[in-house]
Amino acid sequence: MSKDHNNLYLYLISLVLFAGCGFYHSKIAEPSQAEIKARSASYSKICESVIYPNCVSCHNQAQASGGVILDTYAAVKANLGEVENDALIEKTMPPKGPLSSGDQKILRSWITRGAPQYEVSAPDPNAPVPSPTPALQLKATYASIRELVLVPKCLNCHGVGGKAYAKVPFENYEQLMKGNTIRKGDPENSTFYSQMELGKMPTKKSGLAKVSPADLQIISQWISIGASP
Repeated sequence: MSKDHNNLYLYLISLVLFAGCGFYHSKIAEPSQAEIKARSASYSKICESVIYPNCVSCHNQAQASGGVILDTYAAVKANLGEVENDALIEKTMPPKGPLSSGDQKILRSWITRGAPQYEVSAPDPNAPVPSPTPALQLKATYASIRELVLVPKCLNCHGVGGKAYAKVPFENYEQLMKGNTIRKGDPENSTFYSQMELGKMPTKKSGLAKVSPADLQIISQWISIGASP
């Protein structure tokens, strides 16, 4: 084969390879509007597409079917484990039939991204990096324990309207001091502390993280020194 034929042969192979690359890149489809919407969905969009049309009529402050309330962001976040299980895994909710594939995609993406309350826009690469905000540290006071433990981990069930409120209410300090819930000076025999120490509360079904050992130590300290209001 002559040198010219060799060059022609190499040229044709190059054209095929470049065409193949172009074909490959053309196959990498840009995300659809539905996918972009799913990736950027905020709580307000989840409410508009999923929660309000399918859930709130039964799961509200007045009705609370199954003891589950879904009419506020805090309530939805507290029941996120049940929402994910019933709507996306077992698909038993809503009762009228499973969510559409589009609504399932939006809900799954929102949960995967940590269930943000607000839409998060793409970060500006030129923006200065903000200093991290220090996390609130639990203190051995009722106010701190209510804000950082009771409200996010307990009151959805043990607060007004919750399924456990009638038997074991935690809505205020006076209720928390009744019976064996808090035995001042005796954390081990205080069910509020012991159930969390054993890992039974919050329940696995709630989808909430357990109370950390460090926070348990603070709660134990608060009870030991008299559990003052």
